[in-house]
Amino acid sequence: MLRELNLFPGEGIVKLDRATVCLPIEDRLVSHAFYTALGFVAVGELGDDGVPEPLQFEISVGLRVMLIPAGGFGWVIGDRERSPRGAHECLVVIGLATDAEVDELMRRAQDAGAEIVIEAGSQKWGYAGAFADPDGHMWQVSRADGFLTQ
Repeated sequence: MLRELNLFPGEGIVKLDRATVCLPIEDRLVSHAFYTALGFVAVGELGDDGVPEPLQFEISVGLRVMLIPAGGFGWVIGDRERSPRGAHECLVVIGLATDAEVDELMRRAQDAGAEIVIEAGSQKWGYAGAFADPDGHMWQVSRADGFLTQ
């Protein structure tokens, strides 16, 4: 059983207005087209290239993904090196209500050019599939009662 995050004793669980996952990308237009095709909503004012700057997508209430060009991502992480393509230190997991919704998002991802890493279906941890976006970032789509989304 998970315990509450209690960084401030006596004050209870930390309440966040928003969490943002930042991922490095190579091409803003390609990433914008990909995530829009998945059905995510871009937020923010449009930049000179016609896509929001910074490029962010609302994934769910309180969770955004910010896609940062690789050069700019280096500024964000300081003197640390980016992981090479194909090395995965982060898995973004999306929980959906039904198997059909998992299948639909996986189909959208494939249609938008994702690499399907795990075909949607019954896995040891529940009904799920996984894909890599155009920059190789891994996303798992699971039925919300699965192990990783409970």
